Amino acid sequence: MKWVKSFLEQRTQSVVVRGEKSEPFNVTSGVPQGSVLGPILFLIFINDLPLGVISPVSLFADDSKVFFRVISEKNRLKSKKAGTYFEGNEVLQRDLNSIREWAKRWKMEFNVDKCKIMHMGRLNPQHSYSMDGAELTKTVNEKDLGVLVENNLEFDQHIKGIVGRANRMLGLIKIGFACLDQEVFMNLYPVLVRPLLEYCVQVWTPYKRKHINLIERVQRRATKLVPALRDLPYEERLSRLKLTTLEERRVRGDMILTYKLISGKEKIKPDKFFKMATERGDPEILRGKKIFRERSNLDKRKNCFSQRAPVKWNNLSKKEVEASSTSVFKKEYDLAEPSRTGTRFTSNRS
Repeated sequence: MKWVKSFLEQRTQSVVVRGEKSEPFNVTSGVPQGSVLGPILFLIFINDLPLGVISPVSLFADDSKVFFRVISEKNRLKSKKAGTYFEGNEVLQRDLNSIREWAKRWKMEFNVDKCKIMHMGRLNPQHSYSMDGAELTKTVNEKDLGVLVENNLEFDQHIKGIVGRANRMLGLIKIGFACLDQEVFMNLYPVLVRPLLEYCVQVWTPYKRKHINLIERVQRRATKLVPALRDLPYEERLSRLKLTTLEERRVRGDMILTYKLISGKEKIKPDKFFKMATERGDPEILRGKKIFRERSNLDKRKNCFSQRAPVKWNNLSKKEVEASSTSVFKKEYDLAEPSRTGTRFTSNRS
């Protein structure tokens, strides 16, 4: 404790504006930014925040989310008859008050202006909530760890945003390089452009053809930056550059993540996403590594990761699903994929 105290105390900081430096003043709270201990100390400090609330809480650095199911009037009457009646909005407001008290006690004030509420679900009663006497702003889309989430669980705005950023990056490459050969292009495109189109892709993978085409057009435009390939058909350009379509890469990424989850390499319980298939008539006997796919009515549910991955996964060979490591799985998948789709995968895939 003395060692940590010595690290934090007697620190000062100054402000510099246009070369003019202020007198140093004492830093009485917070942790030094850019230090190795800073993030660890902050996590220790904030780690007890969820203990005083009923609602589930997600914490990532200084980003906190509280969520709870608030039932509609119709479902409230049903739950009353079943003896499970509860006022979700009251629970959520009480938890917000508890979080506010925690912040005041530990002198870590929340910026209420930046705290927002997002209502999800067609039957959501959309109650108002407040912190410190101020009503929270209602939002219909919010960025969460780099992904723009909409209250209808669609990702139209996120997709348009990443396509715009990727196209701007292509513009910078075009301006910065008068002439690109294949080698230079393959050093730039996979590092500067493609990651923009694939960050957290398992969350927001497009299922509407207009979005699939919108994203693919970025790679179509990118491959034309190589003068020697500009006049060739798109498929031929991909073949010369040893690339596949982005749609095929997304499917491959789904399969890699599914393998990691089922084989325990992500240290996340597979049942958070999947229910393993069992033999008919005997729920105790698993049907190999097959995944049971639940029926869904909504397109957005059908195409979320936990629902779309089983369709492709259940068609993989025993050699693939029982691979000894992730690298072996990738190799077996890339070898088998041409026979399934006619796509030629190469070692240029991460």
